[in-house]
Amino acid sequence: MSISKFDEPFIETYFEDYFGEFISDIFVNLKKKNKEYKNIIAEKEKLLNQYPNLRKLIEDDESMALSEEEVSALSKVLCLFDDKRIIQEKELFLRGIREAYFFLKKTKMIE
Repeated sequence: MSISKFDEPFIETYFEDYFGEFISDIFVNLKKKNKEYKNIIAEKEKLLNQYPNLRKLIEDDESMALSEEEVSALSKVLCLFDDKRIIQEKELFLRGIREAYFFLKKTKMIE
C-alpha cells in the first residue's frame, strides 16, 4: 500500500469523524488498566462528593465563597486534575508513537 492511499482528505475525514471517540477510548482504557489513574479519579470524586460546593464551582462554574477547609480541598482536587492530565498526556504520546509505527508499516515506509 502506498502513502497516496492516505491522502489529506482521508486524514481530515478520520479526524473529524472519529478523533474524539479515539481519544475517549484511550481514556476509558486508562480507567480500566491504570491503577494510579483509577485512584486519582476515585480520590477526586470523593473530594467533590464530600465538598459539593467544589463540584458546583468546577463543573457548573458557579461563584461562591469557600471555607478554609473547602479551599484546602480545592487545592487537592486541582492537583489531582493535574496528575490525571499528566497520565493522559503520556498515554496519548505513547499511543501516537504506536499509531505512527503501524501507519509506517502499513505504507511500507519501514519494514
